[in-house]
Amino acid sequence: SSVPAYGNLRIQNYSGSKSADGNINVLTAVIVTSPTVFDMSSHTLTVATNLTGTGGLSFTTGTFNISGNFGNTGSFTCGTCSVNYTGAVQNVKSTTYNHLTITGSGQKTLLGAITVNGNLAISAGSLYTSTYQITGNASGTLSMAAATIFYIGNNASATLVLFPTGYITSNISLSSTSTVIYYGNAAQTISSAPSYGNLTIQTFSGSKSADGNISVSGNLTVTSPSTLSMTTNTLSVTGNYTGTGALSFTSGNFNLSGNYSNSGSFTCGT
Repeated sequence: SSVPAYGNLRIQNYSGSKSADGNINVLTAVIVTSPTVFDMSSHTLTVATNLTGTGGLSFTTGTFNISGNFGNTGSFTCGTCSVNYTGAVQNVKSTTYNHLTITGSGQKTLLGAITVNGNLAISAGSLYTSTYQITGNASGTLSMAAATIFYIGNNASATLVLFPTGYITSNISLSSTSTVIYYGNAAQTISSAPSYGNLTIQTFSGSKSADGNISVSGNLTVTSPSTLSMTTNTLSVTGNYTGTGALSFTSGNFNLSGNYSNSGSFTCGT
């Protein structure tokens, strides 16, 4: 029943679906135990802490708001629903999403690779990929709101993690005060698909190379021992160029509207 606001909610015992008749609000936790599937259909499920257990969760459309961890090990069928991580420090389940929104305070950390078949929005706080890749799509949007942070890669791992694949330039919108950090201890490719707000290159003792022209509407920071290698491409920075790392070109252009206060090496080539 959708009438009460549940304290804890446990779904179990039946080898099939138990279906909500409306929106469900759970003030603490939800446990779904195999072989049961909790079917939300087109409704909204709001969970104040964690979703756990071994059973399934399914939507056709609808919305899933979770403020704790999505730690359920059973199947997840998202249909065309929206999943919103709304808490503080949370883990993001490794699964296939339709629309995915990161909001609330604190950092959200991927527990495995994810696929987003619709829109990916970092609306508040930060998203940390760790060693896992995000696969997007050409028809969905990728957005970052003001003051949000996106850590790509793990500073303690050589696993190569890229900017979310699949999204096209016209569908990517990053606020001028958002920050993308290429954080991995690997020779990451710096994607030319987005127009960045603030961009930070760090961790790896070597070059992280642009795959095309790079546009930064805020500040560019390169931190030692990393090098941003632009090769023959154009780098355009509206804000300042800061940090202790290196910047190199073989040819190309560097357009800087702010101050050059970086103390690392600069190789201009031709």
